[in-house]
Amino acid sequence: MITEHLTIDDGSSISDKLELEPTGPISSNISAKISTQSSISITPHIQLKVLMRTTSIGLDDPLRKILWLGLSLRNNAVNADDFDTQFDMLAVNKLPEFVDPIATRFFYLNSKSRKHVATILWNLSQCMYMTFAPLLYPLVSLFLHFHPPVDVYRCIVALLMSRELRFIGINRKDRTCDALSLIRLANKFGIAKLSKIGSNGVKKLQDSDAAFADWIQCKCFVYKI
Repeated sequence: MITEHLTIDDGSSISDKLELEPTGPISSNISAKISTQSSISITPHIQLKVLMRTTSIGLDDPLRKILWLGLSLRNNAVNADDFDTQFDMLAVNKLPEFVDPIATRFFYLNSKSRKHVATILWNLSQCMYMTFAPLLYPLVSLFLHFHPPVDVYRCIVALLMSRELRFIGINRKDRTCDALSLIRLANKFGIAKLSKIGSNGVKKLQDSDAAFADWIQCKCFVYKI
């Protein structure tokens, strides 16, 4: 979760509280170069660049998760003070490329809240792996009915940063996987297939469990950064 290496107090900037907590042999090497009392948010850009270019970090090193989150938040920090003014000149209808115009349902949000949607989406666009995420616009719109913009941003980041399950698709491959799973379920349990399943309740349950298990396996996605 996003809160593993993050301490957030009321009204403080996310990046201000992101501590660099190295683990493992490679991380220990970095720890010797940057004090664990320092944070990514206050480390000079030049020092971070030199550090990353001279240090070899494995693909599965847990430090990659910390560094990626820290750098993203550093470059795109959001707090209550400047959130409303970050994109004052941004038109509401101008959205990141990963947004599907067909799925821009704002669920009766007013113009100010729709501007918050655009602000959150532009902040999320800093993720380099996000190329197609049609669910983000409607999800952000729904969340804004119940939570303030900064909290919505943090919730969406937590969902995107999940390493155990893929809660939100971020590219067309994810979208295709979900669509194929839905088609398989529809073909198997649609009205046209009812007569083929049979009247045996046990058999129906077994078929349902098998199809649902396949669907869950397709939904599972472990990020490797």
